[in-house]
Amino acid sequence: MNAGKNKRIDPDALGLWECCDGIWYTPGGRCPKCGKTAADRAGSSASGNSKPEPVETGALVQLCKAPQGIFPDSVRLRVTIVRGCGSIPLDHDNLVGGSKPLRDAIAKLLGRDDAERHGIEWEYRQEKGAATRIEIQEVK
Repeated sequence: MNAGKNKRIDPDALGLWECCDGIWYTPGGRCPKCGKTAADRAGSSASGNSKPEPVETGALVQLCKAPQGIFPDSVRLRVTIVRGCGSIPLDHDNLVGGSKPLRDAIAKLLGRDDAERHGIEWEYRQEKGAATRIEIQEVK
């Protein structure tokens, strides 16, 4: 055992960043205490050399731009989350579990905090590619 030769991890080399309470996050992480991301942290630096953030075009951002109130509360909806996958698709449990934050955000945007009680049916699919698509249909 190499007890005398401890190697230290270089957080900068791994893209890690530190926030509240000394907790370290990955580049895509968000601090649960203050809500900041690595981009927020870089933007608030004193150097002023931060790059402008790219315009988001993901599925949830497009849903945010949809007209509010397009589906009345009395309408039953079927929401299909189609996730892009690589050569090995996720099993059903991981597909559904990994979609939970997106599912919660969709329900909130639709104004239906308790999705099942407010008439939302959920379906999950995978297709080759990297994009995520959200399909919302009225159930007749």
